[in-house]
Amino acid sequence: MVRQFILTLGCVLLTAGCTSTPGETSSENGFGTDQLKPRNIAVGECGVFVWTADQFKRFILFSQAESISASWWTTEGEVNIKRLRTDGSTAFGQSPIQVFGQDDGTELKLSLRDPQEVDNGTRYKSGAITLMGADGWEKVIPVIGMAACNLSPIVADYSVRTIQ
Repeated sequence: MVRQFILTLGCVLLTAGCTSTPGETSSENGFGTDQLKPRNIAVGECGVFVWTADQFKRFILFSQAESISASWWTTEGEVNIKRLRTDGSTAFGQSPIQVFGQDDGTELKLSLRDPQEVDNGTRYKSGAITLMGADGWEKVIPVIGMAACNLSPIVADYSVRTIQ
């Protein structure tokens, strides 16, 4: 576990100088296709990182505990969404059930299940994102996630694909 964290940290330090702006596609920002760019959390901050639960493990949702806004990946690129409500026991600043709203009226419900404690966080081995469109149709995306806090003086980056 420590070896994996050190490896992840090395990847973070290598990408620390990379930046992109909201709305860029990941192929434009250099972090692969169809996913968010890596996120850093500063010392004392907590966040939830969510990936698709398929063979690609695309990083598609990020939310910080201290903010009501989050980043969501769509086919058009990165979109800012707002947390509307939460439910369930809070782990590392994040609830396993969160509902977000988009500007177009679409609601996105994150439900994380099967928690497992890991260093400085909780790994969720299963879950789903349910998109509730303004037209009443639902789309379900199987996901995995991690709620984590940076308790170290070194900036942590959990978006690197070390969660399997």
